[in-house]
Amino acid sequence: MRVLVISDSHSEIDNIIQISKVVREENISKVIHLGDDYDDVNFLIKEGIEIERVPGVFSGYYSEKDIPNRKVIEIEGWRVLLTHTKERHENDLSGDISPEDLVKNGAIDIVLYGHTHIPAIAKEGTVYLLNPGHLKATDKKGYQPSFAVLDIEKDNIDITIKRLNTKETVLRDVIKRHKETD
Repeated sequence: MRVLVISDSHSEIDNIIQISKVVREENISKVIHLGDDYDDVNFLIKEGIEIERVPGVFSGYYSEKDIPNRKVIEIEGWRVLLTHTKERHENDLSGDISPEDLVKNGAIDIVLYGHTHIPAIAKEGTVYLLNPGHLKATDKKGYQPSFAVLDIEKDNIDITIKRLNTKETVLRDVIKRHKETD
């Protein structure tokens, strides 16, 4: 399955329109939006694109109990945490999942997060952490708009983070499923 991951779109609708083109060009099955701004992907939903999303920590949705701030989903047998921040945040609700606990306990395989606007692929123990960057036209941290494409198979995930405007690869890694030893 091919999954496109975006974060921190901050109402940059022109860039969301570019993402809708990438979805078609790259044969994407699902788009994951990691917050800031939750409603920006409504445009993609109207196009019939399958969406998973979580709100950003400063969004009004973040305090609504019926909208999960973090989700654990399964894709091709991989346990994936969707969150705006890779750690607990002061705006969390009392029942929100703790990303740190999930990572520490190896309860998930990969954390997809945003918030920092910095594209990143890292590993903590057996858990991978991925930040696709942001979709703002300009950003004070100096990173260009970017997104991630995950080619997810049963035994591995091929991750590519690309610049939105040029489709140039920023980061790439292949995650192999951690095998339990007897």
